[in-house]
Amino acid sequence: MKEKIDSNDSKGTLIGTNQDAVVWGLNGYYTFDGPIDSLSIGYQLSDMEQEADRTNWFAGVSSSEIGPGAFNIALGTTTPILENAEETLQYEASYSWDVNDSTSMTFGGFIVERSGTTDDFTGVALSTTFSF
Repeated sequence: MKEKIDSNDSKGTLIGTNQDAVVWGLNGYYTFDGPIDSLSIGYQLSDMEQEADRTNWFAGVSSSEIGPGAFNIALGTTTPILENAEETLQYEASYSWDVNDSTSMTFGGFIVERSGTTDDFTGVALSTTFSF
């Protein structure tokens, strides 16, 4: 995918800049038959007109059903990374299951690395989804 972004475009700013950029991205997934249900990966490159290039990437794995639900794990860069800069990562893991025909729940945790002297950001979450 190639997209030319104009800084005067109504789309606003791109990754924190007000300049022209060309963004290339390759994202995909593959579904398996086995204990691993799917694998997702992605890579993006931003060719900045006036600044250093930026990249970011992600990868995730979803399990097939284990007990009443499925596990998911993922990692990727926290933000687009400037060329030759320190890369910070974000990690997450979750377990999702159906409570009944109209309710599902997901419990998970995450760690977001931060550069410099700032402590990493961690947390847990429980999400409940209702559909009628």
